[in-house]
Amino acid sequence: MHAPLSSVSRLSFSGDGTVEGYASLFGEIDQARDMMMPGAFTQTLKARGLRRIPMLFQHDPAEPVGVWLELYEDFRGL
Repeated sequence: MHAPLSSVSRLSFSGDGTVEGYASLFGEIDQARDMMMPGAFTQTLKARGLRRIPMLFQHDPAEPVGVWLELYEDFRGL
């Protein structure tokens, strides 16, 4: 079965280096062929809090690239 990939998260970038957008969209197949559903991040966000989730380049813990100013789930994704 062929499943189309979602367009990558629709990010926007500002001149001060701020990135805004969705890291994961609910109900859409991503590049790793995963599909996240609503509530997938709720427990992790509650347990770890904003400060304990690093922003990494290509998921590499050796390459932190920034800090989260906001991180939450809404009806569309994370």
